[in-house]
Amino acid sequence: MGREYDVDEILAEVRRKRGAQERQPEARREPAAAPRPVSGGARGAGRAAPQAARPAQDRLREQPSPWEQAEGFQFDAPEEPQPRRSFGERPGRRREPEPEAFAPYAPAEEEPLPPPEDYAVGFTQSGEFDFRQEPAEAQEELPPLGEERWEEAYTQEVEASGGSLAHSRWRQPYAEQERLETPAEEDEFASPEDAPFVEKDLRGLRTGLRVKLFFTGLLTLLSFYLALSLRPLALAERLGVPNGLLFLPPFMLPEENMRLFLIVNLVLCVLGAVVCSGIVGGGIMALLRLRANGDTPAVLAVLAAVVQGAVLTALPDTVYASDSISLYFCVALAALWCNLWGKSLLLSRVARNLRTLTGGRDKYAFVQIQNREFAREFARGLGPEVNRVAYSVKSDFLMGFLEKSYASDYSETFHCFAAPVSLLGALVVAVASFLLGDGDLPVAVSGFTAVLCVCAPFSSTLVPNLMLNRVSKGLARGGQLLAGYETAEELSETDAVVLNDKDLFLPENIMIHGMKVFAEKRIDEAILDAASVVISCDGILSGVFLNMVGGNRRMLKPVENLAYEDGLGISAWVSGKRVLIGSRDLMHHHGIDCPSKDFESRYVRDGRRVFYIASSGELSAMFVVSYNPDPDRAQQLAELQRRGVSVVVHTTDPNLTVELIAGAFGLKRTGLKVLPAKLHAEYGMLTQPKARIAAGAAHSGGAAGVLSLLRAAAAVRASVMHGAVAQVIGIVAGYGLVAFMAFTSSLSLASSAVLLGYGLVWMLLTAVVCSAVSK
Repeated sequence: MGREYDVDEILAEVRRKRGAQERQPEARREPAAAPRPVSGGARGAGRAAPQAARPAQDRLREQPSPWEQAEGFQFDAPEEPQPRRSFGERPGRRREPEPEAFAPYAPAEEEPLPPPEDYAVGFTQSGEFDFRQEPAEAQEELPPLGEERWEEAYTQEVEASGGSLAHSRWRQPYAEQERLETPAEEDEFASPEDAPFVEKDLRGLRTGLRVKLFFTGLLTLLSFYLALSLRPLALAERLGVPNGLLFLPPFMLPEENMRLFLIVNLVLCVLGAVVCSGIVGGGIMALLRLRANGDTPAVLAVLAAVVQGAVLTALPDTVYASDSISLYFCVALAALWCNLWGKSLLLSRVARNLRTLTGGRDKYAFVQIQNREFAREFARGLGPEVNRVAYSVKSDFLMGFLEKSYASDYSETFHCFAAPVSLLGALVVAVASFLLGDGDLPVAVSGFTAVLCVCAPFSSTLVPNLMLNRVSKGLARGGQLLAGYETAEELSETDAVVLNDKDLFLPENIMIHGMKVFAEKRIDEAILDAASVVISCDGILSGVFLNMVGGNRRMLKPVENLAYEDGLGISAWVSGKRVLIGSRDLMHHHGIDCPSKDFESRYVRDGRRVFYIASSGELSAMFVVSYNPDPDRAQQLAELQRRGVSVVVHTTDPNLTVELIAGAFGLKRTGLKVLPAKLHAEYGMLTQPKARIAAGAAHSGGAAGVLSLLRAAAAVRASVMHGAVAQVIGIVAGYGLVAFMAFTSSLSLASSAVLLGYGLVWMLLTAVVCSAVSK
C-alpha cells in the first residue's frame, strides 16, 4: 500500500481535492471500486499481494523509476497494469488491464475532442473516463498540482523513503538560491509598471547632468584662461600679442589688482563646487567615513584649490614674488568636469539597459548557483576547482536592476586607499616645502595643491564606465543586458554553464532516417504514446514527434510518472501503459528483448544512432536518427571551452552522451558533462520560469546569448583592472615628479598648464588601455 505523504502542502492539496469531489452531486459521484482479481496469479489483496504468488516466467518485471519508488507503488506484469494514482488524480479512477496475449489494439471510434480547457473532466457511473462540456460556472476550479509542487513532493518522498541523498540534501541550498533570487521589498523598481517613473527620473537626472557639464566646462575654460593671463606667454608673444599677456579688463589685470584677480579665480572655483555640490558633498562624506570613492580625488583637488585661493587672496603680493606659485583652479575644475562625464556615461548605459529590460523580447536571466557545494554537485567530474556554475532562467523582469547598475567597481576600492594616501603625501610635500622654503606659506600651499591635483586622475569615473558603455551597446542590439561591474565581475568567474540540449542542436539539425516496426498492428498507438512522452519532455526530439502527429497537440495523451534514467532513456505511464523510449540497454533493463547488435549495425553508420520505443512490455519500433551540429553553435561552444568554461548539458535523450557531443562539435571531453538524472529535479526547480527574479544579467536565449554575456563580463572586468593599474602608475609618477620639483625649489615647472596637460594625456592613455582590452 502507498503510504501517506508527510509533506503538509501535499496533504493539504490532496485533502482539498478529495473534499471537492465529495461535495459533488450524487449523480456525479462514482462508487468506490472494489479490488478486482486478475488472472495469472493470486492477487486477492490487490497491490499488497506477495510477489511469489506469480511464477517468475509469467512476469516481465520492470524496474520502477525514482518517481514510482517515491510513491511506493509495486509493479507486476506490464500486461496487467493496476490502477495507479498521481498526486493530483481524483479518486475512483480505474484502468482495465490489457489481455495477456497482447491482442491487436483497436482504438475506439470517437469524435475529435476540442482543447482540454474547454471540457470538464469526470467519470461515469461505470468508472469510464469521460469528457463533458459544461458551463464554466458549473465547474469548481481545481488547480492542478504544478510542476514545482511535483518536484517538491518527489524530493521529500525520496528523502523519507531513504532514497538517494541527491534529492534531499540540496533542499537547503535551493532555498538559499531562491532567497537570493527573491527581490528585495524596498526595491524602487519592482515591476514593469514602475518603468515610466524610472524613465522619467532618468531623464531628469540626465538633463541635470548635461546642465552641470555645460556650466562646469564653461567655468573650467574661464579659469584656464585666467591662469594663462597670470604671466606672459612666449607663444602668445610670437603670435603678436603685446608683451605676451592675454587680454583682460583693466580692473582685473593681475599686475594692477592681484587681489581682485585672485578673488575672481576663487569665485569661479567655488561656483564649480556649487554646481557639482552633490559630487563634492558625497566625496567629502565618503572620505570622512574612511570609504573614499571615485569622487573623492576630484573633491580633494577642488578643496585644495580653494585653500590655495584663500591663502593667496590674503597674501596677494607673494604671487609675483615667487615663480614657484601657480594657480591650479582650472585643474581642479577639469577633474570635476571629467567626473561628470563619467557619470553621464553611466546614466546613458542605465537608460539603454532599461529600454532593453522593458522591451518585448524574451529574456533569460543568467545567474550563478551561490552555494558552492550545490554548484560542485552540478559540475562533479569536471574538476575540483569548478565550483561556479551558471544557468539561465526565463523571466519577464529583473529585480534589483538599478542597484546593480549603480554598484561600485574595483576602482572604487582602489580610490578608498589612494585618496587618503594622496592626502597624506600632499601634507608631507607641504611641510617639507615649508621647512625648505624658510617658512614660505604660499609656496607650501601651492605644493600641497599641486600634489592633490596631479593625484586626481581625470579618468576616475571613466574607467568603469568606458567598457560598460561600449559592451552595453552591443548587447542591447541582441536584446541582452549587463547591469554593472558587480555583475560582470561575478560572471567573469564562471567555471561552467548549464545548457539545454536544444541550445546545442536546432530542430532542423535532427534527422530521422528510418523506422523499423516490430509491433505493426499497434504502431499508431505506440507512436502516439511515445510522442506524448517525448513532447512532454520538451527535448530535441519533440519537433520530430510533433511532425509525426501532424502538429496536432490535442491528440497527445496525459503523461504520468515521467522519469529519465541516466544514459538509458525515458520511462513514463500513458493511459495505464508503461512507455519506454531509449537505448537497447533501457529495454534490457526493463526485460524487453531487442534485436541483436549485428542487426543494429546495419543501420548505425555515418554517425547515425538508434533508439527504441516500447509500450506495455512490447517492443514497438526502432528509429534511426542523426544529430548534425550547427557550425555557429560549434564555434560558440569551442569559444566557451577556450575561455575555460565547461558545459553541462541537460537532456533526456539517451543518445546525447559526452562522446557524441564532443565528436559532433569538436570539443574536449574533459570540459563536457551530461547532467545526471538525480539532479534533473533540482535543475527543473531552478530553471522554472519566473515572473520576476533578482539578477543583473539577461540574454535572449541559447548558447549565443550566454557566450555574449561571458564575453562582455570578461571584457569589463579586464578593462577596469587594466584601467586601475594605469591610474596607479599615473598617480605615482605624477606625485613623484611634483614632490621632486617641490623639494628642489623648481615647482615653477609644475604650472597649471603642465598639470592640466599631464592629466589629459594620462586620461587618454588610460582610455586607450581600457578600450584595447579584447573580449
